[in-house]
Amino acid sequence: DGSRVHPETYEWARKMAVDALEYDDEDANPAGALEEILESPERLKDLDLDAFAEELERQGFGNKCVTLYDIRAELNSRYKDLRAPYQSPSPEKLFDILTKETPETFYIGKLIMATVSGINHRKPQGDQLDQANPVRNDETGLWQCPFCLKNDFPELSEVWNHFDAGGCPGKATGVRLRLDNGISGYIHIKNLSDKHVANPEERVTPGQMVHRRVIRIEVDRFSVECTSKSSDLADKDHEWR
Repeated sequence: DGSRVHPETYEWARKMAVDALEYDDEDANPAGALEEILESPERLKDLDLDAFAEELERQGFGNKCVTLYDIRAELNSRYKDLRAPYQSPSPEKLFDILTKETPETFYIGKLIMATVSGINHRKPQGDQLDQANPVRNDETGLWQCPFCLKNDFPELSEVWNHFDAGGCPGKATGVRLRLDNGISGYIHIKNLSDKHVANPEERVTPGQMVHRRVIRIEVDRFSVECTSKSSDLADKDHEWR
């Protein structure tokens, strides 16, 4: 029939065509009226579809108001895609969709609870290893790695073996986090505390729940940067509000 009108509703489409052309019932040719209305679909705009829907409901067909409007739309523009053209979501919109957050629920300055998932390290490279200066603790007599701060080496040679075997993870650079909404977080070592922190493992452990404040959101990487400084959490200067 050249349209997407369902066969079960053909009679309603023909009735709409006859009414739109204002034919008398005895003179009406429903099939011819439908062909004519397809040539001049603008005649359908004056139809009272709500009244037609009420009549169908009275006859026991149920509420067919939406169906009648769909029929008119199809007769006006057969096979027209009435959907809005697809547009790829922006990185910000995609972030909100996948995290189920909004700018009102997740924003820079928000206080959050997060789980510590690990400690980040930066491995020492060539020249750094050559210039390494292990330190001996005079009280314990043990040697300490200057990078990862492991301090239980009985002999200096064991520190160098530690380097050569690739066992040194390097200097700690920050703490990895996992937020309740599934995204990852990170605290740079300089933002762990108002005081200097050399070894984050002295302050946090994997699996620990911690209070943090969001200071940057990277929507394209689904990650955030946070701070756990007491001054930032207290925010007495209202910097984050």
